[in-house]
Amino acid sequence: MLKYSTGENPVARKIVLNDVLPKLRALFNEMKGVKVAILFGSIARDGASSHDVDIALLGEENLLYLGYVVSKVAEALGISEDQVDVVSMNQCNPIFLSRILEEGVLIKGEPEAVEKLLEKAQRSPDAIIELRMWSNIDPKLDKTIITSRVEEIRRDAGFIKSEILCKRVEDLDYKEILALERAMLRIIESILDICRHLVSVYSLGLVERYGEYPRRLAEAKKMPKDIAEEIEKLAGLRNILVHLKVRREMLYDAAKNTVNEIINRFMEWITSHCCMGSLKIFLPS
Repeated sequence: MLKYSTGENPVARKIVLNDVLPKLRALFNEMKGVKVAILFGSIARDGASSHDVDIALLGEENLLYLGYVVSKVAEALGISEDQVDVVSMNQCNPIFLSRILEEGVLIKGEPEAVEKLLEKAQRSPDAIIELRMWSNIDPKLDKTIITSRVEEIRRDAGFIKSEILCKRVEDLDYKEILALERAMLRIIESILDICRHLVSVYSLGLVERYGEYPRRLAEAKKMPKDIAEEIEKLAGLRNILVHLKVRREMLYDAAKNTVNEIINRFMEWITSHCCMGSLKIFLPS
């Protein structure tokens, strides 16, 4: 169940629970736009994290406000904005929300409000179905990270297939090109998040560049070399999409190859690697 923790007995790592929890509680107590805030992921489960701080919020559904929250959390903890992940509980799927509420550490909010959210999430038919998937995941892995990123990949790949690749590239308008760029970035970053988590779980050392994550997994025989090479290409594509203007024809071709080939192979691998047998029913068609 959700822990109303004081942050005691931390593991001595980079970002430690008993260091950040008082700072986060002081910060969120001043934020009127946040009703409930929950710290989740490895820092809540293990008492420390070597990478990110994950926070789930219930409150204002305003993207600029969420950006403000990310900035203030980073400032309060003395870390980069890139190390702060914020999700809206109103937008989480039921199983993801259930795990956040059950395993997280309460930063702000009334316990009664949290219990109501948990009851609502667990009554969902989707949550009942997906619990089979949760029970089969390797316990060493962070289930929240793996399944949430897989869901992100599935959703964005489905969007690209149904809304973009069904049209000829010359028929795509400016808004569709922007949407394609964003969907591709989300897919790539979700894949890299999974790789980064696995590198951390298997203690494969410090990594300085995104492309090193899949390479480390391949070198440790945790990932097939050919899949690692494809993901390394995606890491390079991420940098291009962030910093350069890309011709629409090149972006279209890269998206087609990504959703039709690379994602399918990656999903098959992660399904097998993490013992997520029932995950296949959620793959994009």
